[in-house]
Order: sequence, then C-alpha cells, then structure tokens
Amino acid sequence: MLYIHTLKDLNQKFADVESIPLIREINTNNTFPLSDEKVKNHFSTFFVSNTDIEVMNKSLELIPTTIQDIIDLSKTKEYYELINIKRACSLLQEIPESLEKNINYAKRILEWQELFISQITTVLNNVPLAKNESEKRFYNERLNSIFEKLLRNKVSFVFNFQDIINEAQLTHIKDLSEGMINGFLFHIKLEEHLKKHDFDTIKKRIPNEEIEKVNAIHKKIISIKGGVERAYDHNMRMVTLSVILYSYIKWLKKI
Repeated sequence: MLYIHTLKDLNQKFADVESIPLIREINTNNTFPLSDEKVKNHFSTFFVSNTDIEVMNKSLELIPTTIQDIIDLSKTKEYYELINIKRACSLLQEIPESLEKNINYAKRILEWQELFISQITTVLNNVPLAKNESEKRFYNERLNSIFEKLLRNKVSFVFNFQDIINEAQLTHIKDLSEGMINGFLFHIKLEEHLKKHDFDTIKKRIPNEEIEKVNAIHKKIISIKGGVERAYDHNMRMVTLSVILYSYIKWLKKI
C-alpha cells in the first residue's frame, strides 16, 4: 500500500486514498455479481495459518528461559556490561503479554475466517441490491461486524493495536538481535572504545565459553524475533484485508 505502512496509519481518510487503485483493480478483474471463487482467492491470501500461530507460540515459550540465560551472564561480571544485560531483559519482558494477546487474536481469526469466506460473497453481492433502509441496515451491520473482528474495534475504522504486537516491540527485538551481533552484552573497555575496535577484534580477549553462551542466547533471540515478526505481519495483513474489503464495498456502491 502507498500510505498505510504501519498499524497506526489505518484510518478512513487513508483507506479512501488506498482504495482508488484497488477499486480499479477490482473493476478490471470482476463483474457483478461477484464470483465466489475470485473473492475467496483474493481474500484468502491474507488469512492466518496454523503455522503462524505455531511460530508465535514458539517465540512466547522461549522468552522466559532466554531472560534467565541473560541474567545468568551477570555471574561473570568481568566480561559483561550489566546495564545492557538489564536493557536486554527489559526489552524481552515487554513482549510476552502483547504476544499472548496477539496469539489469541490470531486464533479467533483462524476459527472465524472459514465462516467469513463462506459468507462474504453473498454479503457483498447484496450491498447494491438492498431495496430499503431495513435491508441496507442489515447488510451494513454484517459488514461492521466483520470490520470489528478484523480491526478489534467496534467504534471507528482504525486498528486497535496498542495491546498486541506493534512497531515498538518489533523495533526493539530487531535492535536487540542486531546489537547481539556487535557484542551488545559484552563490556567494552575504554581503550577499545577510543580506538574504535570492532567486535571481531574485541572478542579475541573473551573466552570461547562466554562467546558460545552469548551465541546460544542470540539464536533464541532470533527465534523470538521470528515470532514477533510473524505476529506483526499477521496484524498488517488484517489491516490490508480491511482496506481491500472497504474497497469492494465502495466499488459495489457505485454500481
């Protein structure tokens, strides 16, 4: 999409802008009444899978032991930067609650999406056929119910993302993973800092045992990052699906 790049970007104004090329695409690829097969193929691209949930669960399960592994590093104080150990733990501790809620959200979508796909073509095809206010209200309520499930919001056309995985956790886990490559957890001596030694040079003085401990932790963090990224990707897919559905409705109302 051109204007909606993050979860917080979704609003009706941006959806209207994003819908312009989408409506052209819908108009090119569809005729009225809509084909059930075409609609299903279009929307199912954005669905959540069991694999998505498995990856998120694996990430969630790894967090407690990873935090403990990082805390255990502080037992060998001479090699580690204690303030960075605390920072790493803090970054990881902010993930579980949001990730668990994200998993539950994804599970609800997984359970509901087959019902959605079985009914959405019928609902959409009835939008331009509604003959009176009662029928219009009925189908409008059906569509509002769909948007409510997708966006976790029954009040407005914005995504309720504050309590699930969003840009903050995604950025933090990426930064932590990248920092690990550059020796984030290790103590850097003043002389090494002044001489701007890279980590490949610095780690020559660090025992292999300590390097291996941190490498093992980094592998866990990479797995955790994978789960966070999968959760965020799922959330963005729900935003995209909402915009596409919104575009179908706008197109149908012009028929």
